[in-house]
Amino acid sequence: MKAIFPLLAAVLSLRAAVVQGEQPLAPQVTNEFLVIAYPAPPPEQANIERYREIVNAGFDAITPGMGAWDRKSYSRVLDLAEKVGLRVIATDLRILPWHKEARRKIDQSLIDAVTSDYRDHPALLGYFVCDEPSPDYFEELASTSRRMHQADPAHLVLINLFPGYGSPNQLGFEDFRAYVHRFIQTVKPQILSYDHYPFLISGLDDTGWYDDLNVIRNESRLANIPFWICLQSEGIKDYLRIPNRSEVFWQVSTVLAYGARGVTWFTYWTPPPSHGIPVNEAGEDFVTEQNIGGMISQDGKRTPMYDVVREANHFLREAGNELVGWDNKFIAHYENGTLQDGSQSPCLTMGGANTKLVVGTFVRGDRRRVVIANNSYSKGAAITIGPTGNWQPFTVIASLEARQKSSGKDLSQWQLGPGGCLVIECQQLASPEQ
Repeated sequence: MKAIFPLLAAVLSLRAAVVQGEQPLAPQVTNEFLVIAYPAPPPEQANIERYREIVNAGFDAITPGMGAWDRKSYSRVLDLAEKVGLRVIATDLRILPWHKEARRKIDQSLIDAVTSDYRDHPALLGYFVCDEPSPDYFEELASTSRRMHQADPAHLVLINLFPGYGSPNQLGFEDFRAYVHRFIQTVKPQILSYDHYPFLISGLDDTGWYDDLNVIRNESRLANIPFWICLQSEGIKDYLRIPNRSEVFWQVSTVLAYGARGVTWFTYWTPPPSHGIPVNEAGEDFVTEQNIGGMISQDGKRTPMYDVVREANHFLREAGNELVGWDNKFIAHYENGTLQDGSQSPCLTMGGANTKLVVGTFVRGDRRRVVIANNSYSKGAAITIGPTGNWQPFTVIASLEARQKSSGKDLSQWQLGPGGCLVIECQQLASPEQ
């Protein structure tokens, strides 16, 4: 029974903070790196074997959808999730579709009804209330979020933003940074979440990828909130290609270097062509797209993507949780061993001909950890890691497609596969005076 009292104290503290006008972070988003599957299996496939399959793929949580939009559907979803150790981000139709009608205000009593239905279930992670809102809805999202925090301060309220390639009509601004900044100022979210799917049929949107990451990273640090990103694990006919193994790893490695604190994979279960977030209680969809190649096919079979994302997830959870509580203070881009303009040098030197690297330096007190990502999903990178100032590589925290070429405790020589990644803790050398 002793464990109940610290939890009760934390919840009471959260309730007090909300009453005072703050919107504190839910405990779940401050203490761990989260990997989320979207969408979960449809209701007719909701069984213990399917949910164990999700866990085996390295997921911490699920966002259902696929016909599970109400309390009746979620009763089974939440119970199954609890049995296998998953958590659930609920998407209830009573509050989900309202924002698709301009200037429509949500009935606040519905918020109390929804939170009352879900908040006591141990598998609940939070509530998903809006996907890709335009600025027209920010004020209403702000009031909705505040009401949900008041009703249930112990769980996350999640809103997912457009990427930078959204149209000016969607973003409401010519500049992506202005869109994100206005959202944070108005809504005051607990977490900053957005999606970006870079692997187009026509090629790679790599410039936009880093433009968005820079905006999201900088704005989340200014607001002192974590950020999540929805990553691509499928194709869409006539728009996106299905990423291969190295392309999946490249997404994971680069967002980790930029300080992401969680990822959602789109998609886990491949939706039918008519899939979309419903606009009304009849379940009618507002988006029609032909999804292909998700982790589980429409007929319930594992695709090659399942094993690829599972491998990426196990690395993400291992490495990501080792970086929770660390400040992603510096970002550096290297080409052929040369630090690129606008980069902030990490506490180690990076060398290597014909290489492209993204390096994130994480700081916690007087300690340093460095994430080194191969910024190529088609070529390997032979790199040399050296000391700088009074710092040197000390120990390997986690690795993905990385092979040590030097021997023993010498961590200076590495081969990173396409999209590979290395997380290293640094050691501070004693100064000559010492």
